[in-house]
Amino acid sequence: MTIRRGARLGRLGFYTLASATLTAWPAVAEYHDEREVQLIMIDDRACTFFILHSVAQADPVVPSSPWFALPKTHPNYAELNAMLLTAKASKARVNVKTNGQIACGHGAVDTLSIL
Repeated sequence: MTIRRGARLGRLGFYTLASATLTAWPAVAEYHDEREVQLIMIDDRACTFFILHSVAQADPVVPSSPWFALPKTHPNYAELNAMLLTAKASKARVNVKTNGQIACGHGAVDTLSIL
């Protein structure tokens, strides 16, 4: 009986560990480098949206959507939004990394840098 309980606990421990590992797996991010900002859109949602030249899919979390979403809840929203507007106005190229999550229905921006 003791062996059976030990085996049962071992199996339970294995499944618990496997479940925790699978649910804690980080989302995959996408990185787009040296792209020009094609379009910026702001509407009544809590995000600034934009499209980059030659990017057909911003992030696989929203397949076939070229839209990036910079959520206003991002800790550096003001700075990133200013950089985005500056890049559009000056035609500077940017690097954008998403975080593998959805914001306002589109791929959420994690980082942005101007080249």
